[in-house]
Amino acid sequence: MENRRAAISINMIIMVILLVFSVAVILFFWSQFDWKSDIDKEACHTSVVLRHSSNIKGSVQALPIPLKCKTEKICFTSGLFQNCDNQFAGEKYEKINIGGDETKLKEELSKLSYECWDMLGRGLLEYHPRVWGWDKNYCSPCSRIAFSDELHASVPSISYKELYKHMAENKVPNPDLDMSYLRFLYGIEDYPAVNVQLDDMEDRVQRGGGRIEDIDLGKQHVVMVMMNKEGWGGTILGGVVGGIAAITVISLTGGTAAIPIFLVGSGGGARIASAFTSDAVFSPPTIMPYEAEYLQKLDCGEIDFVS
Repeated sequence: MENRRAAISINMIIMVILLVFSVAVILFFWSQFDWKSDIDKEACHTSVVLRHSSNIKGSVQALPIPLKCKTEKICFTSGLFQNCDNQFAGEKYEKINIGGDETKLKEELSKLSYECWDMLGRGLLEYHPRVWGWDKNYCSPCSRIAFSDELHASVPSISYKELYKHMAENKVPNPDLDMSYLRFLYGIEDYPAVNVQLDDMEDRVQRGGGRIEDIDLGKQHVVMVMMNKEGWGGTILGGVVGGIAAITVISLTGGTAAIPIFLVGSGGGARIASAFTSDAVFSPPTIMPYEAEYLQKLDCGEIDFVS
């Protein structure tokens, strides 16, 4: 009888341990998801639409309609128990585990660019403050991106050429839009033409003593959309000096289609242009290093996003 009771007690203890362990696992995975992300994106988009509606009425406001947009913080890892605590220094962030899969990383970076451009109106909504001066750029940092040390060790960098190839070969995650990331973001469908132009640009940059910057997973990056009324070439590239990065693009049509890349140590000029509205010129989402020497050259006059 006593042996039977002992066996029952042991079974109960095992069941309790398994139950506690199961709850702990569920709570861990629950904590990994950013449940507020979709709500925040919808709130941001709604405020963008409201400000655009106010702007097109032509009224001048001392206090513009506030944007309810936040810069999300993303940590890419190659394992469940990795983190970006050193990079974000106490700030809250969302983790995305790609398991060291480089293709999955390119897909996630493409998706972040898609979500940013979609949230901000795809270059069709003038969400700048009506009273804001146009002598500087209006910048919208949708996402700050960091990478775990372990992921960086396995995937040191991704070239823009590789990323844009992935964008050309894969469709946006919207069943109502039957188009590639490349077409949605930059109005370009013909990747072979992009590849030829990138090779030509790389050759000219190298002959000029510069280089094309890859997406270095040892650095933080930001997904940035920018707006300016007068155009981009002089504003961003006019002050470029050796060792300082510049945004440039390869224009494929002579019109509005353009694709951004990063140059380092090159004094060559270029122009950014993608989607045009009646007043503003947009630079579509660009993944760029989140470092002072890069960001200062963007000449951002105002940033409404909450960090």
